Amino acid sequence: MADLPVAWKKITRGLPRGRRYADDRISTLEELEQSTARISELVGAIKTYSYMHKAHIQNVDVHEGNESTLTILHHKIKNGIEIIREYDPLLDQITVYGSELNQVWTNLIDNADDAMNGRGKIWIRTKQDL
Repeated sequence: MADLPVAWKKITRGLPRGRRYADDRISTLEELEQSTARISELVGAIKTYSYMHKAHIQNVDVHEGNESTLTILHHKIKNGIEIIREYDPLLDQITVYGSELNQVWTNLIDNADDAMNGRGKIWIRTKQDL
């Protein structure tokens, strides 16, 4: 919030003075900053997710695909459900139909969320098969 003083002057211009108003304006600016960060995160996830629809067979980072799917489904996954990630750091990219693989992740996570009635854990595990 480096530009807060400039934004503060614009917001407070012509408004009544007082601590309550100041607290409300700071809270609003913080909410705006959080919302902007969330929108940027969603746009990035959608770019990653949709990029895989451009090519038929391609090399795909499974972890990146899972994370994009989780970001997109974040609004739907209920608060009582915990996502546990156990990613193999040595997992190489795989050559697959990227769009279809993303659809698999979406369906699996979405169906698990629906079946859990807002409680439980979803484990997402990857492992390099030697």
